[in-house]
Amino acid sequence: MVKNYKKLRYGGLSIALTALMIAIVVLLNVVISSLASKHLWFIDMTSNDIYTLSEKCVTELDNAVYGYTNESGEYVKGLNDIRKENGEDPVNVTIYFCDDPDNLMADSSQRYVYETALALAEKCEYINVDYLDWEYNPSTVRKYERSGNYINSYSVIVDADNYYTEGSSWTVMNLSRFYVPNEDSSAYVGYKGERAFASAILTVANVTSPIVYFTQNHSETFFDESLAELLADVGYKIEVADISDPEFEFSENGALCVVYNPQKDFTADELEKLDKFVNDNNSLMVFMGSNSPSLPTFEDYLETWGIVYQRHMDSDGKLHNYTIKDSTHSLSSDGLTIKGNYVTSGGLGEDVYSKVLNNGYAPSVVFDNAMSIMYSGMFMETMGNADSDNDASNDYRYGSAYIDGEHTNIYDIFTANSSAVAIARGEVVSSGGSTGGAKAEETVIMYTDLDGVNYFLEKDGTKYIIVDNKGNELGQNQHGYYITHVGNLLRIDEEKGLIVSADGKGGTSTVICKSIRDVDKTIYILSDDGQSVCDSDGNVLDKNSSGYFVTRAGSQLKITDVNGEKSIEVANSTVGSSTEKNPYKLMTMSVRHHEQSDEYGFTANNSYVLACSSIEFASAEYLNNSVFGNEEVILAIAEMMNLEVVSVNIGYKLFRTYNISDLEVGEADAWTLWLVIIPPVIAFAAGTVVLLRRKHS
Repeated sequence: MVKNYKKLRYGGLSIALTALMIAIVVLLNVVISSLASKHLWFIDMTSNDIYTLSEKCVTELDNAVYGYTNESGEYVKGLNDIRKENGEDPVNVTIYFCDDPDNLMADSSQRYVYETALALAEKCEYINVDYLDWEYNPSTVRKYERSGNYINSYSVIVDADNYYTEGSSWTVMNLSRFYVPNEDSSAYVGYKGERAFASAILTVANVTSPIVYFTQNHSETFFDESLAELLADVGYKIEVADISDPEFEFSENGALCVVYNPQKDFTADELEKLDKFVNDNNSLMVFMGSNSPSLPTFEDYLETWGIVYQRHMDSDGKLHNYTIKDSTHSLSSDGLTIKGNYVTSGGLGEDVYSKVLNNGYAPSVVFDNAMSIMYSGMFMETMGNADSDNDASNDYRYGSAYIDGEHTNIYDIFTANSSAVAIARGEVVSSGGSTGGAKAEETVIMYTDLDGVNYFLEKDGTKYIIVDNKGNELGQNQHGYYITHVGNLLRIDEEKGLIVSADGKGGTSTVICKSIRDVDKTIYILSDDGQSVCDSDGNVLDKNSSGYFVTRAGSQLKITDVNGEKSIEVANSTVGSSTEKNPYKLMTMSVRHHEQSDEYGFTANNSYVLACSSIEFASAEYLNNSVFGNEEVILAIAEMMNLEVVSVNIGYKLFRTYNISDLEVGEADAWTLWLVIIPPVIAFAAGTVVLLRRKHS
């Protein structure tokens, strides 16, 4: 009996201890689970730390909200400063989910987004996470639906104030906004939740976010919407600009206009509206490529910014786009998918390079089906040097012009390799770099003054001016008459398109002829006998072995005869060799300096125009590919354009690694050669050693 009692007593004690331990374990599990959920205690075992909030995201947000000191030691205002000046409360953002937390955690696609939001709320005191009962209490989302949004359980709403408060700013985000699609949008290949949340938070907190316009009604053809999505992701508001509509006006919050692959020309009225927008301290991005049609009116406007998309003129006078081909430095066998070279010394090109440089590495940038760009004839090509010691190895070229009282410069951002050639109609038409070259102007009027100096009408934007034989615009008196070198007065007869003597003391003749102005501003005309080409001083040009007249800048001219009317034409738009110092230009950036007077004196502001020679540069194939740096370049340029936007430059995380390589054809051939030769040599050597050892053993 005693023995059984002891067994019962010890057995009961064992059961009690077991129950106590289980209770302790359960209690600890509840407490730890609660703390882990509240403080986001977890181990991220994903290969790319998808669940882990990056320090860069928190830093970018904190800098934007609280302000920061830049590299120059200057304090940059944060959103709280701006809101305080506007009489608003400090930044306070709530991220609303339209589903229950348990459902959010159960759905893998929503769980990534939900975990990122919780991590942001944990790290940033001005961010909160809350839930709206979308299904059973629709009134909680009615405010957001009024703005045209369709709300469902997958919607994520970012609101700068409590949703009951009037005057708040918000955005509704679909689940796709947080993910990176593959090329055909059939699956997601990466996660960009940090960037999506950061840009949305800063956009709604800063109600006056700049607007990026995309032009329409010129048959602009988009491969996809990747460029617009990228700019939206970093804080810009995207709108369409139908500048053909007489009622359309750019908003005062407009900052950038994008012209992407236009197929129809612009009108003079449209360009006047666009020019006014850009020159009001705003910016323009133009994307054209080797398949883009010739747009004379639009391209004449681009020339005022120093930009000429290069074309080849055949013997029939027809223009054909340059297509840049490089069989060595290409990612494709046809040689048309080429890697651009960063400009690393001087000018805006070096600025772009510095911004994308990360730990000494700059990602490869791809130009597919690229045209090429040269400097406009009205721009003087100038040499700059970024080195204080004037080391010649740091020389760089840029174009410069003084137009309407303002300085405009154009800089190379990316160039092709010196091995590149230009093809047109399937044939190599030039191995030349962007040395410029002659460009035929429309028919102009030559006026010969009493001292023998020739004067010409020249188009300057949308108006005509009078220039001398060196291309210099004549000065004007108080009545608007142009003054020649000997003091005679000239005016322009707009109706007839003639230079007319304004004081009756002009020259002896007014001659209608075709003239060509080369990149060095020298003007060339047909000789009196119609048999040769001479400069405006009467010096006859020499011919080359092909029978073309060669200008001082090396351009080739020819004489044509149409129905007995002779004139001179461009025989080849560029000549010369593409070299390391002077290669084809794939991307340029122009800047115009405005000096505006105010109560503090003069304020310097800039307008920018980017010209890209490839449409595909901004396609999903390259923007959404982490192997290439096309996306980083676009963001760096947007930042350089001094747009007042609190943007974020946060990368995305791939779910897995794809076999996409940026190996050039030349490099691939070299590796193939080594892999073909080395293994057999090693095997042969090893076999020989074994054979000899066996023979002598």
